Amino acid sequence: MTITYLAQPRRQTLPPAATRAQPLWVAGHAAIITAVGEVDAHNAKSFADQVCAAISDVDRSAHTITVDLTGLAFFAVDGCAALHAVNALVMRLGVVWSVLPSPAVGRVLELCDPAQLIPVSPVDPRLQELAEPA
Repeated sequence: MTITYLAQPRRQTLPPAATRAQPLWVAGHAAIITAVGEVDAHNAKSFADQVCAAISDVDRSAHTITVDLTGLAFFAVDGCAALHAVNALVMRLGVVWSVLPSPAVGRVLELCDPAQLIPVSPVDPRLQELAEPA
């Protein structure tokens, strides 16, 4: 699994682990962290740690963070616990966030997060920004 982010104005790569992270895309006050690959029982903790590290590296001018998981082909139930750890971090930081799910992530969240504590974004914010009139 790879996590990618571009923090304005630099690009940063986190060290390789069971999962690998390179944090996010930032435009204005929005930031996107992208993960690709698979999240399973073996790498779910690393996934949470790397997403949290990417969020912590985001410039504080970013008020909205989207975790783009559309590139995840497999998402185990343990991934839901990882997203709850991410949720705890963003709540402490006071940042608004959401998850852009792949079909695999969406299925797990439907089953494991019936209270919808993990905010799900139905639209990619990069596409939404392009659709907004200038």
